[in-house]
Amino acid sequence: MSISDSFIRVPEYKCHTTVGALKIKAVELDKDRATRESDGSAVLVPEDSQYAPFKVPREYVQKHQPMAGGYYVIHEDGYKSFSPGPAFEKEYTLEEVKTQRSKVVRALKDLSFAMQVDPELAWSWHCNTAMVAKDAGAPHEEANKRAADFMHRLFEVDTTKQPIQPEPFATKETPCEHTRPWPERTVAIMNNSDTVIVVDDHCYAVQNWNGSEWRRSAWIFREALAALKTLPDNPDDAVTVAENSV
Repeated sequence: MSISDSFIRVPEYKCHTTVGALKIKAVELDKDRATRESDGSAVLVPEDSQYAPFKVPREYVQKHQPMAGGYYVIHEDGYKSFSPGPAFEKEYTLEEVKTQRSKVVRALKDLSFAMQVDPELAWSWHCNTAMVAKDAGAPHEEANKRAADFMHRLFEVDTTKQPIQPEPFATKETPCEHTRPWPERTVAIMNNSDTVIVVDDHCYAVQNWNGSEWRRSAWIFREALAALKTLPDNPDDAVTVAENSV
């Protein structure tokens, strides 16, 4: 009596082995190629072109009868076998792909967290992304929308609310008294001259005076937001206006 005829359920085992394998694109039998008496061997052509075709002996061909779409399998003990494609792909996952995917996912999560705790980092990514869209021909407003959508989808951060505008530009008629040089590309001055808005890499950025130097701020307070609303949509245009008014 065979096991299949028995009412007794046999124990089940799950495979946990790691194997080497190549998916086969074509099988070229020696008997179909040779002009001499065939030796019964075959040449297996891997689907991945970085691997050269290789020969398998008659014993392998007779025992495993390899076919295109299946896998040439090398086991941990060196034994070589063949597995039909669907069966192999159901049981095994490509380790390199699995590892690389987990590394990418982890890196994106870490970057997303960094952006959520550092708005300045998120805004710098937003600006660079918007410039790509703008270089491709998108209008300024549309480029910012695309960048904000990208940042939200990939990093779950909101970059739609950009710093707003500064107080009116400092002009010759309304000079601002100060004893320190303004940062380059300053387009607005506020907070008793302790806060400025500058254009950095085609984006607006707020900087504060800490007593010895100008430092970029990740936080946009109400006065700065109000100032940003008065500035041109295109930061580079604001630079032109500021330079012509001083």
